[in-house]
Amino acid sequence: DGLSLGAMRRSPPVPPPAATPLSPSDFIDARTALLAVVCSLLVLHPPRISRSLVGSALGVGALWAWAASLGVEADAAAVAATLLGVRAAYRLYQIVLTMLATFPLQLTFPFVVDLIPRFSISKRSFFNADGASAEVARKREAALEALQERWRVKYKQCLVFGSDLKNLISDVRFTSGRCFPPFNNVVNEYLDPSMALARTEGPTVVDIDGNSSLDVSGSYGVNVCGYEAYKRFITAGWAAAKDKGLYLGSLDETTLANIKMIQQISGLPEVSFHMSGTE
Repeated sequence: DGLSLGAMRRSPPVPPPAATPLSPSDFIDARTALLAVVCSLLVLHPPRISRSLVGSALGVGALWAWAASLGVEADAAAVAATLLGVRAAYRLYQIVLTMLATFPLQLTFPFVVDLIPRFSISKRSFFNADGASAEVARKREAALEALQERWRVKYKQCLVFGSDLKNLISDVRFTSGRCFPPFNNVVNEYLDPSMALARTEGPTVVDIDGNSSLDVSGSYGVNVCGYEAYKRFITAGWAAAKDKGLYLGSLDETTLANIKMIQQISGLPEVSFHMSGTE
């Protein structure tokens, strides 16, 4: 017994089990990783199904199938969740910044635009849309046809100009509806208020057909000084710039004169010029 006890005391200790290297699946299970992948794809491609979203989903599916064939699908899911999660976190940061700088109601437009009903009144219902009698409807139709014929004669060249312009510039087609939307189709069929400017005379504008009209809007408020004043500005500007041509970087006396004028008006000691990018 004493010998056995001594042998037991002299036996070497059992070494601890070797540590196994950590893998990505040790930090996140496969189900949570797949959920993170789906959420990341939705953040990166809101708010509708797009080609990039479908392509990303197919890529993740192909990666999952390849990883499953190797028996490492859990690790592949964890890696994909990490990579997409980093991109989604940065995209979410951008979205939050945009939301802070955006009018709240505008954020709902992409989601409700398809829910708003759209309709257009047909020509048959156009002239009696308010419940007018058949006789009144016929008079209205005759009056609109007469106005159409007068415009066809009076604005002959302007109508050709407007038709050509609408085929080339989508902005003109977008802004061509100048009445309540349900009535646009019929009104645009009869009337085209296109106007091609030939010259200005005081507060009036003259089109290429020679028709003169009073400009009551001041070119949507831009023409605050009047046409004749801007003609003088252009003449003075051309006189100052015709010997210099187009240049960038160099400065001339005009810049200094403008700075001193703005200082006098604003009462500030320094002036800084900036552009919005549209110039």
